[in-house]
Amino acid sequence: MAERSHLTPEVRALISACRVDDRVELATGIDTDLFVKLARFHRVSAFVWERREALGLNEACSNALRAEMLATLHRNLHFAAELKIALTALNDAGVETILLKGAHLMDALYHDPSKRPISDLDLLIRPVDADAALTALRSVGYDADPKTARFGLLADREVALEKKGLHTVITELHTDLNRSTRHHWFPMDALWQRAVPHVVDGQSTRALCLEDNLVYLCAHAVPHAFSQIIWLKDIASLVETGPGWDALVERARESHAVRAVYAALVLSRDLLGASVPESAVSSLNVIGLDEHLDPARLFGGTHYSTIGSLGWRAKLADNAGDALSIVFGSVLHRLGEWRNGIVRRKSRLRM
Repeated sequence: MAERSHLTPEVRALISACRVDDRVELATGIDTDLFVKLARFHRVSAFVWERREALGLNEACSNALRAEMLATLHRNLHFAAELKIALTALNDAGVETILLKGAHLMDALYHDPSKRPISDLDLLIRPVDADAALTALRSVGYDADPKTARFGLLADREVALEKKGLHTVITELHTDLNRSTRHHWFPMDALWQRAVPHVVDGQSTRALCLEDNLVYLCAHAVPHAFSQIIWLKDIASLVETGPGWDALVERARESHAVRAVYAALVLSRDLLGASVPESAVSSLNVIGLDEHLDPARLFGGTHYSTIGSLGWRAKLADNAGDALSIVFGSVLHRLGEWRNGIVRRKSRLRM
């Protein structure tokens, strides 16, 4: 089981504030400046501010958290407006979409744009719609070189498009979820068939069904080593909406995400009070992972290291082949970031 005994007072208080039940502990012995900094890093400022009285936070700390929450509200409203523009253009072009991750959760789970910070917009499209989607988004101001972006979508199965404005908006188009999770195997045709209708400000899109969404979010957290509390908060909050547990276990198995789902369910149950039945945990039949679910290691810092967390993430692979995929995928990803950094520096030198 995940224990909290070695957590710092600041992280203990953040986790307590994000619980999905009413067991909030008084925050004692915290460094206020560090606490606010960690709340921002873990993207949970609004949840902490909401429980400021139960935590016993002083006025200065509460005001700092409120300022973070209002900044999130301002930024998210801009993202929401841009999402409507993007969906309108894509719908007019006949491109079907599935809204993923933070933008979907902000709207469908939390129902409050001040709570769930988002840093980009993620949309899943079908590979056959790649050209139409890129043309549609260019028509509403996204900067995308046609050849480079098309290659990214068809070869890498994802591409990030940028639109400059009051806040720069990044919209990531995905044609396959297996790229972003690196070592899981989502059955894309089945995900599309099970997707449910969703409407954003009058514009139609879809969302992953509850069980698929939970498995995807668990798998997505693995490359990031569960390093931010918000990802666990999302999973715990979705658990409270009542998934079909037999279906969830089945989807975890077919996606090679059994250990990832197990880790997320145990952590969300033990740390955030999520209503995870023991039968579901037992059905996943995972052995030897509990000792590695150390919250102090996962949530103890204010940074995230791809290479530094490599060994821990490999332990979440369902088999040796998937573990190798994590290692090589992470190394290649890091080399790609290093190469892109050199290219950007050379470009600045020529300017």
